[in-house]
Amino acid sequence: MIVEAKVETLGFVLPDLDEIYRTNRSGARFLSHFAVQNLLYLSGTTPVKDGQPYLTGVVGQDLMLEQGYEAARYAVLHSLAAVQYALGDLDRIEHVVQLIGFVNSAPGFLATSHV
Repeated sequence: MIVEAKVETLGFVLPDLDEIYRTNRSGARFLSHFAVQNLLYLSGTTPVKDGQPYLTGVVGQDLMLEQGYEAARYAVLHSLAAVQYALGDLDRIEHVVQLIGFVNSAPGFLATSHV
């Protein structure tokens, strides 16, 4: 519970994926994660805040750099929630093998690494 406490100290709350899955309006069923031996694979996540899509759009067109950064934070929180859902406790994470992030940005937007 050390990682969860750190997240709360930073002023964030991990989404409750169990609740999100139960109340999914679309009725779609998807896997947020898949375990293979001792590795956990996550599907892509998008920024969600208070159960709603958050700061959607194109950075450098619809969103400012700071908004893109904020959107990335909430996408990561959703990823952490998927890990917590799968493992029961974020403290079980031993290593991150690979982390890939995509930024929907306008042509000519050169500050992707700042997002």
